[in-house]
Amino acid sequence: MSTANPFRGYEVDEDFVIWDGLYDAAVAYGTMTADNLGCGFLAFSHVEIEVDSAICIRDFVKNTRRTQERFFRDSGT
Repeated sequence: MSTANPFRGYEVDEDFVIWDGLYDAAVAYGTMTADNLGCGFLAFSHVEIEVDSAICIRDFVKNTRRTQERFFRDSGT
């Protein structure tokens, strides 16, 4: 999908979106707290799966990967 705004409304409520360019889809999204912590959830799940907070986007991406791996391992997919 190639559109001018691919974020599908995430920008309304979220401060950032982790985007997978290979699959052209959001992986996770989140907000920044008053303490500058990134807090968010996986975007591909039908349930809200929280991603551990992080002090920078790089760490949030690492936490997103760990959360995805745990999700796939625990769900057997």
